[in-house]
Amino acid sequence: MNNTAILSFDSDKVTMTTINGAGQIVLHYGADFAGIMDENHWNRTEFQTTICSLVEQSQGYANTIYVVTPSIFCTVMHDEAKIEFAGPTKIKAKHLQEICHQAPAHAIHRTIMYYTVDDGSPVLNPIGLVGKKLVIKYSSIICKPQFIDLIATSLQGSDFTSIRYTSRVLCDALHNIDEATRDKACVLIQCDLHTTAVATIYGDSLFSVDTINMGYAHLINDLSIVKEVSYDIASELVKVALPNIAKSEKDFFQVILSDKKHFFDARQTNDIVSSRLEDIGGEILRVGSNVDEAMFQKPVFIYGQLGERNDFRQILGKTMNVHLRELLTLQSQQRITKKTLLDSVINFIRRF
Repeated sequence: MNNTAILSFDSDKVTMTTINGAGQIVLHYGADFAGIMDENHWNRTEFQTTICSLVEQSQGYANTIYVVTPSIFCTVMHDEAKIEFAGPTKIKAKHLQEICHQAPAHAIHRTIMYYTVDDGSPVLNPIGLVGKKLVIKYSSIICKPQFIDLIATSLQGSDFTSIRYTSRVLCDALHNIDEATRDKACVLIQCDLHTTAVATIYGDSLFSVDTINMGYAHLINDLSIVKEVSYDIASELVKVALPNIAKSEKDFFQVILSDKKHFFDARQTNDIVSSRLEDIGGEILRVGSNVDEAMFQKPVFIYGQLGERNDFRQILGKTMNVHLRELLTLQSQQRITKKTLLDSVINFIRRF
């Protein structure tokens, strides 16, 4: 059987997609899910039940499954290995094979960031260089044990004989950011419903990833609480407020829901939304500076449920004093969709 299953997680949905060897979709199922607010606050029982129902529907179609791991369950670890020669030696392919060793426990993916010869400058390909010492620097993506254990439990008794994991943000970066940009390092921000992931990409490696427990839902919840309205009304109010947040022409914002009109003070609404955006921007800058103080001098791409909004991207960029570029598909320069996100994972499977 040459089919492969892909289990992936959006802000509020879990999907199971089976593809054939040509990358064509054979089967696709989705189920609503309350979402993961942070690694300690999510309904594990609902999560496992949802996965089990999707697995049951996909039985008999594939033996291998790739689990696209949310950034909130990923950390990055750097390590190295080295070979010391008796004298000056020309580096060959066999030396690169000798230097590789086992990845750490729970590592779902490992890539070579760069090599150094005799403690010189980092290089991506040392073959042909001459030196007494060859050092290889690795980036390993570690999946948190509680997530692996839950997935393993959910897949017990299924037809899947091989369970593999990958990182959502790395798949998206490799598929949608050109190699020349990645080789010089760049930043990828995925801003979704409950969380915001901040990742540094270096070449084909995920150099760092941090998750902030704030996203689109926090804007909605703030308005819902302060304005004392339902989540649905607050959700519509955010959509009205974001495009007008820098403007002062309007005294009131109008929201129509179920044929009923609701009016809100524009200035107060803008203050509430702006305050939360400042919080999100401040946290992004904080976690970024912990990795590299010059991190946001590199190209910065943003996407996700909130990140795809032009108004949000412009406001957040102004708050952070950083130019935020929308992550677009590399080939067509179109907005990222659920289909192109699936393409990202398929590209990863073929590549590695």
